[in-house]
Amino acid sequence: MGSENSRTELILEEDPRLVRAVGRVVDFLGERIGMAPAARKELAEAAEASCLETFPLIGNHRSALKVIVADFPDRLEVTLEHSGAEVPQEADSLSNSRRVDRVLRERRGEVSRTTLVKYVLKQPAKS
Repeated sequence: MGSENSRTELILEEDPRLVRAVGRVVDFLGERIGMAPAARKELAEAAEASCLETFPLIGNHRSALKVIVADFPDRLEVTLEHSGAEVPQEADSLSNSRRVDRVLRERRGEVSRTTLVKYVLKQPAKS
């Protein structure tokens, strides 16, 4: 595991082909902090799905989706920021999903922010 937290930012235009980059960053940083492969896959899939759900809400073609992937010793966070309509909670497939541990939402002015949180489950030490 790395000794310092890291933060990676991606700016995505409305092109579904770019969403795979988000999954790759999630996988890389998740491995860096010791997250199990299945947990990395769940978060990557949730982040990719959330990006695809958010693209139609941006509205203005000059706007983009900002994705921030940050690692911490106990968790990985994927934050999506955009100007435009909010993601309606009832339409969000992540709220009822077991792929993430927590979904946080906030709106500041014209910017909507959704953060997906997945915690690292530490493996018991072998004796």
